[in-house]
Amino acid sequence: MPKITRLTVKEILDFCSPQGEQHTLSFYYMLLLSEYGPPVENGIIGGPYKHQRVLTKFEINPMLEVYDKKIKELIRTEITTPQKFHHPLKYEIVEILEHYMKRLPKKQIEYSKIPKFQPETEVSFSDFSYCMELFCLDIVKWLSQ
Repeated sequence: MPKITRLTVKEILDFCSPQGEQHTLSFYYMLLLSEYGPPVENGIIGGPYKHQRVLTKFEINPMLEVYDKKIKELIRTEITTPQKFHHPLKYEIVEILEHYMKRLPKKQIEYSKIPKFQPETEVSFSDFSYCMELFCLDIVKWLSQ
């Protein structure tokens, strides 16, 4: 069986909504993390193969702008009566993780056995990535109500 890369809900929260920052683009950070994570030193790794390092906020911002365009296009084309899209607060991130991770058809960890997700709850990074890919539209609809 392949080794499972685990991360805690707290690590996801800290990456998506860092301490001391307000009004973060938390959903875009969730997408970024799911595509380029898992987090290392509360950041993501990038750069050439032999010189990889934690990317700076300056390097991440253009990536977030790409997600902004993608989500706006998704809302415009896929959601019939969108309200104002909002980025989830920390408690909403936990709700999203709990609801959608439990609905994954194939998963490395059985989340239905976890009654309520807590900051110390461990999830598989692969499951998290798959969840964000599989349920992206559903999550955007939920955030656009």
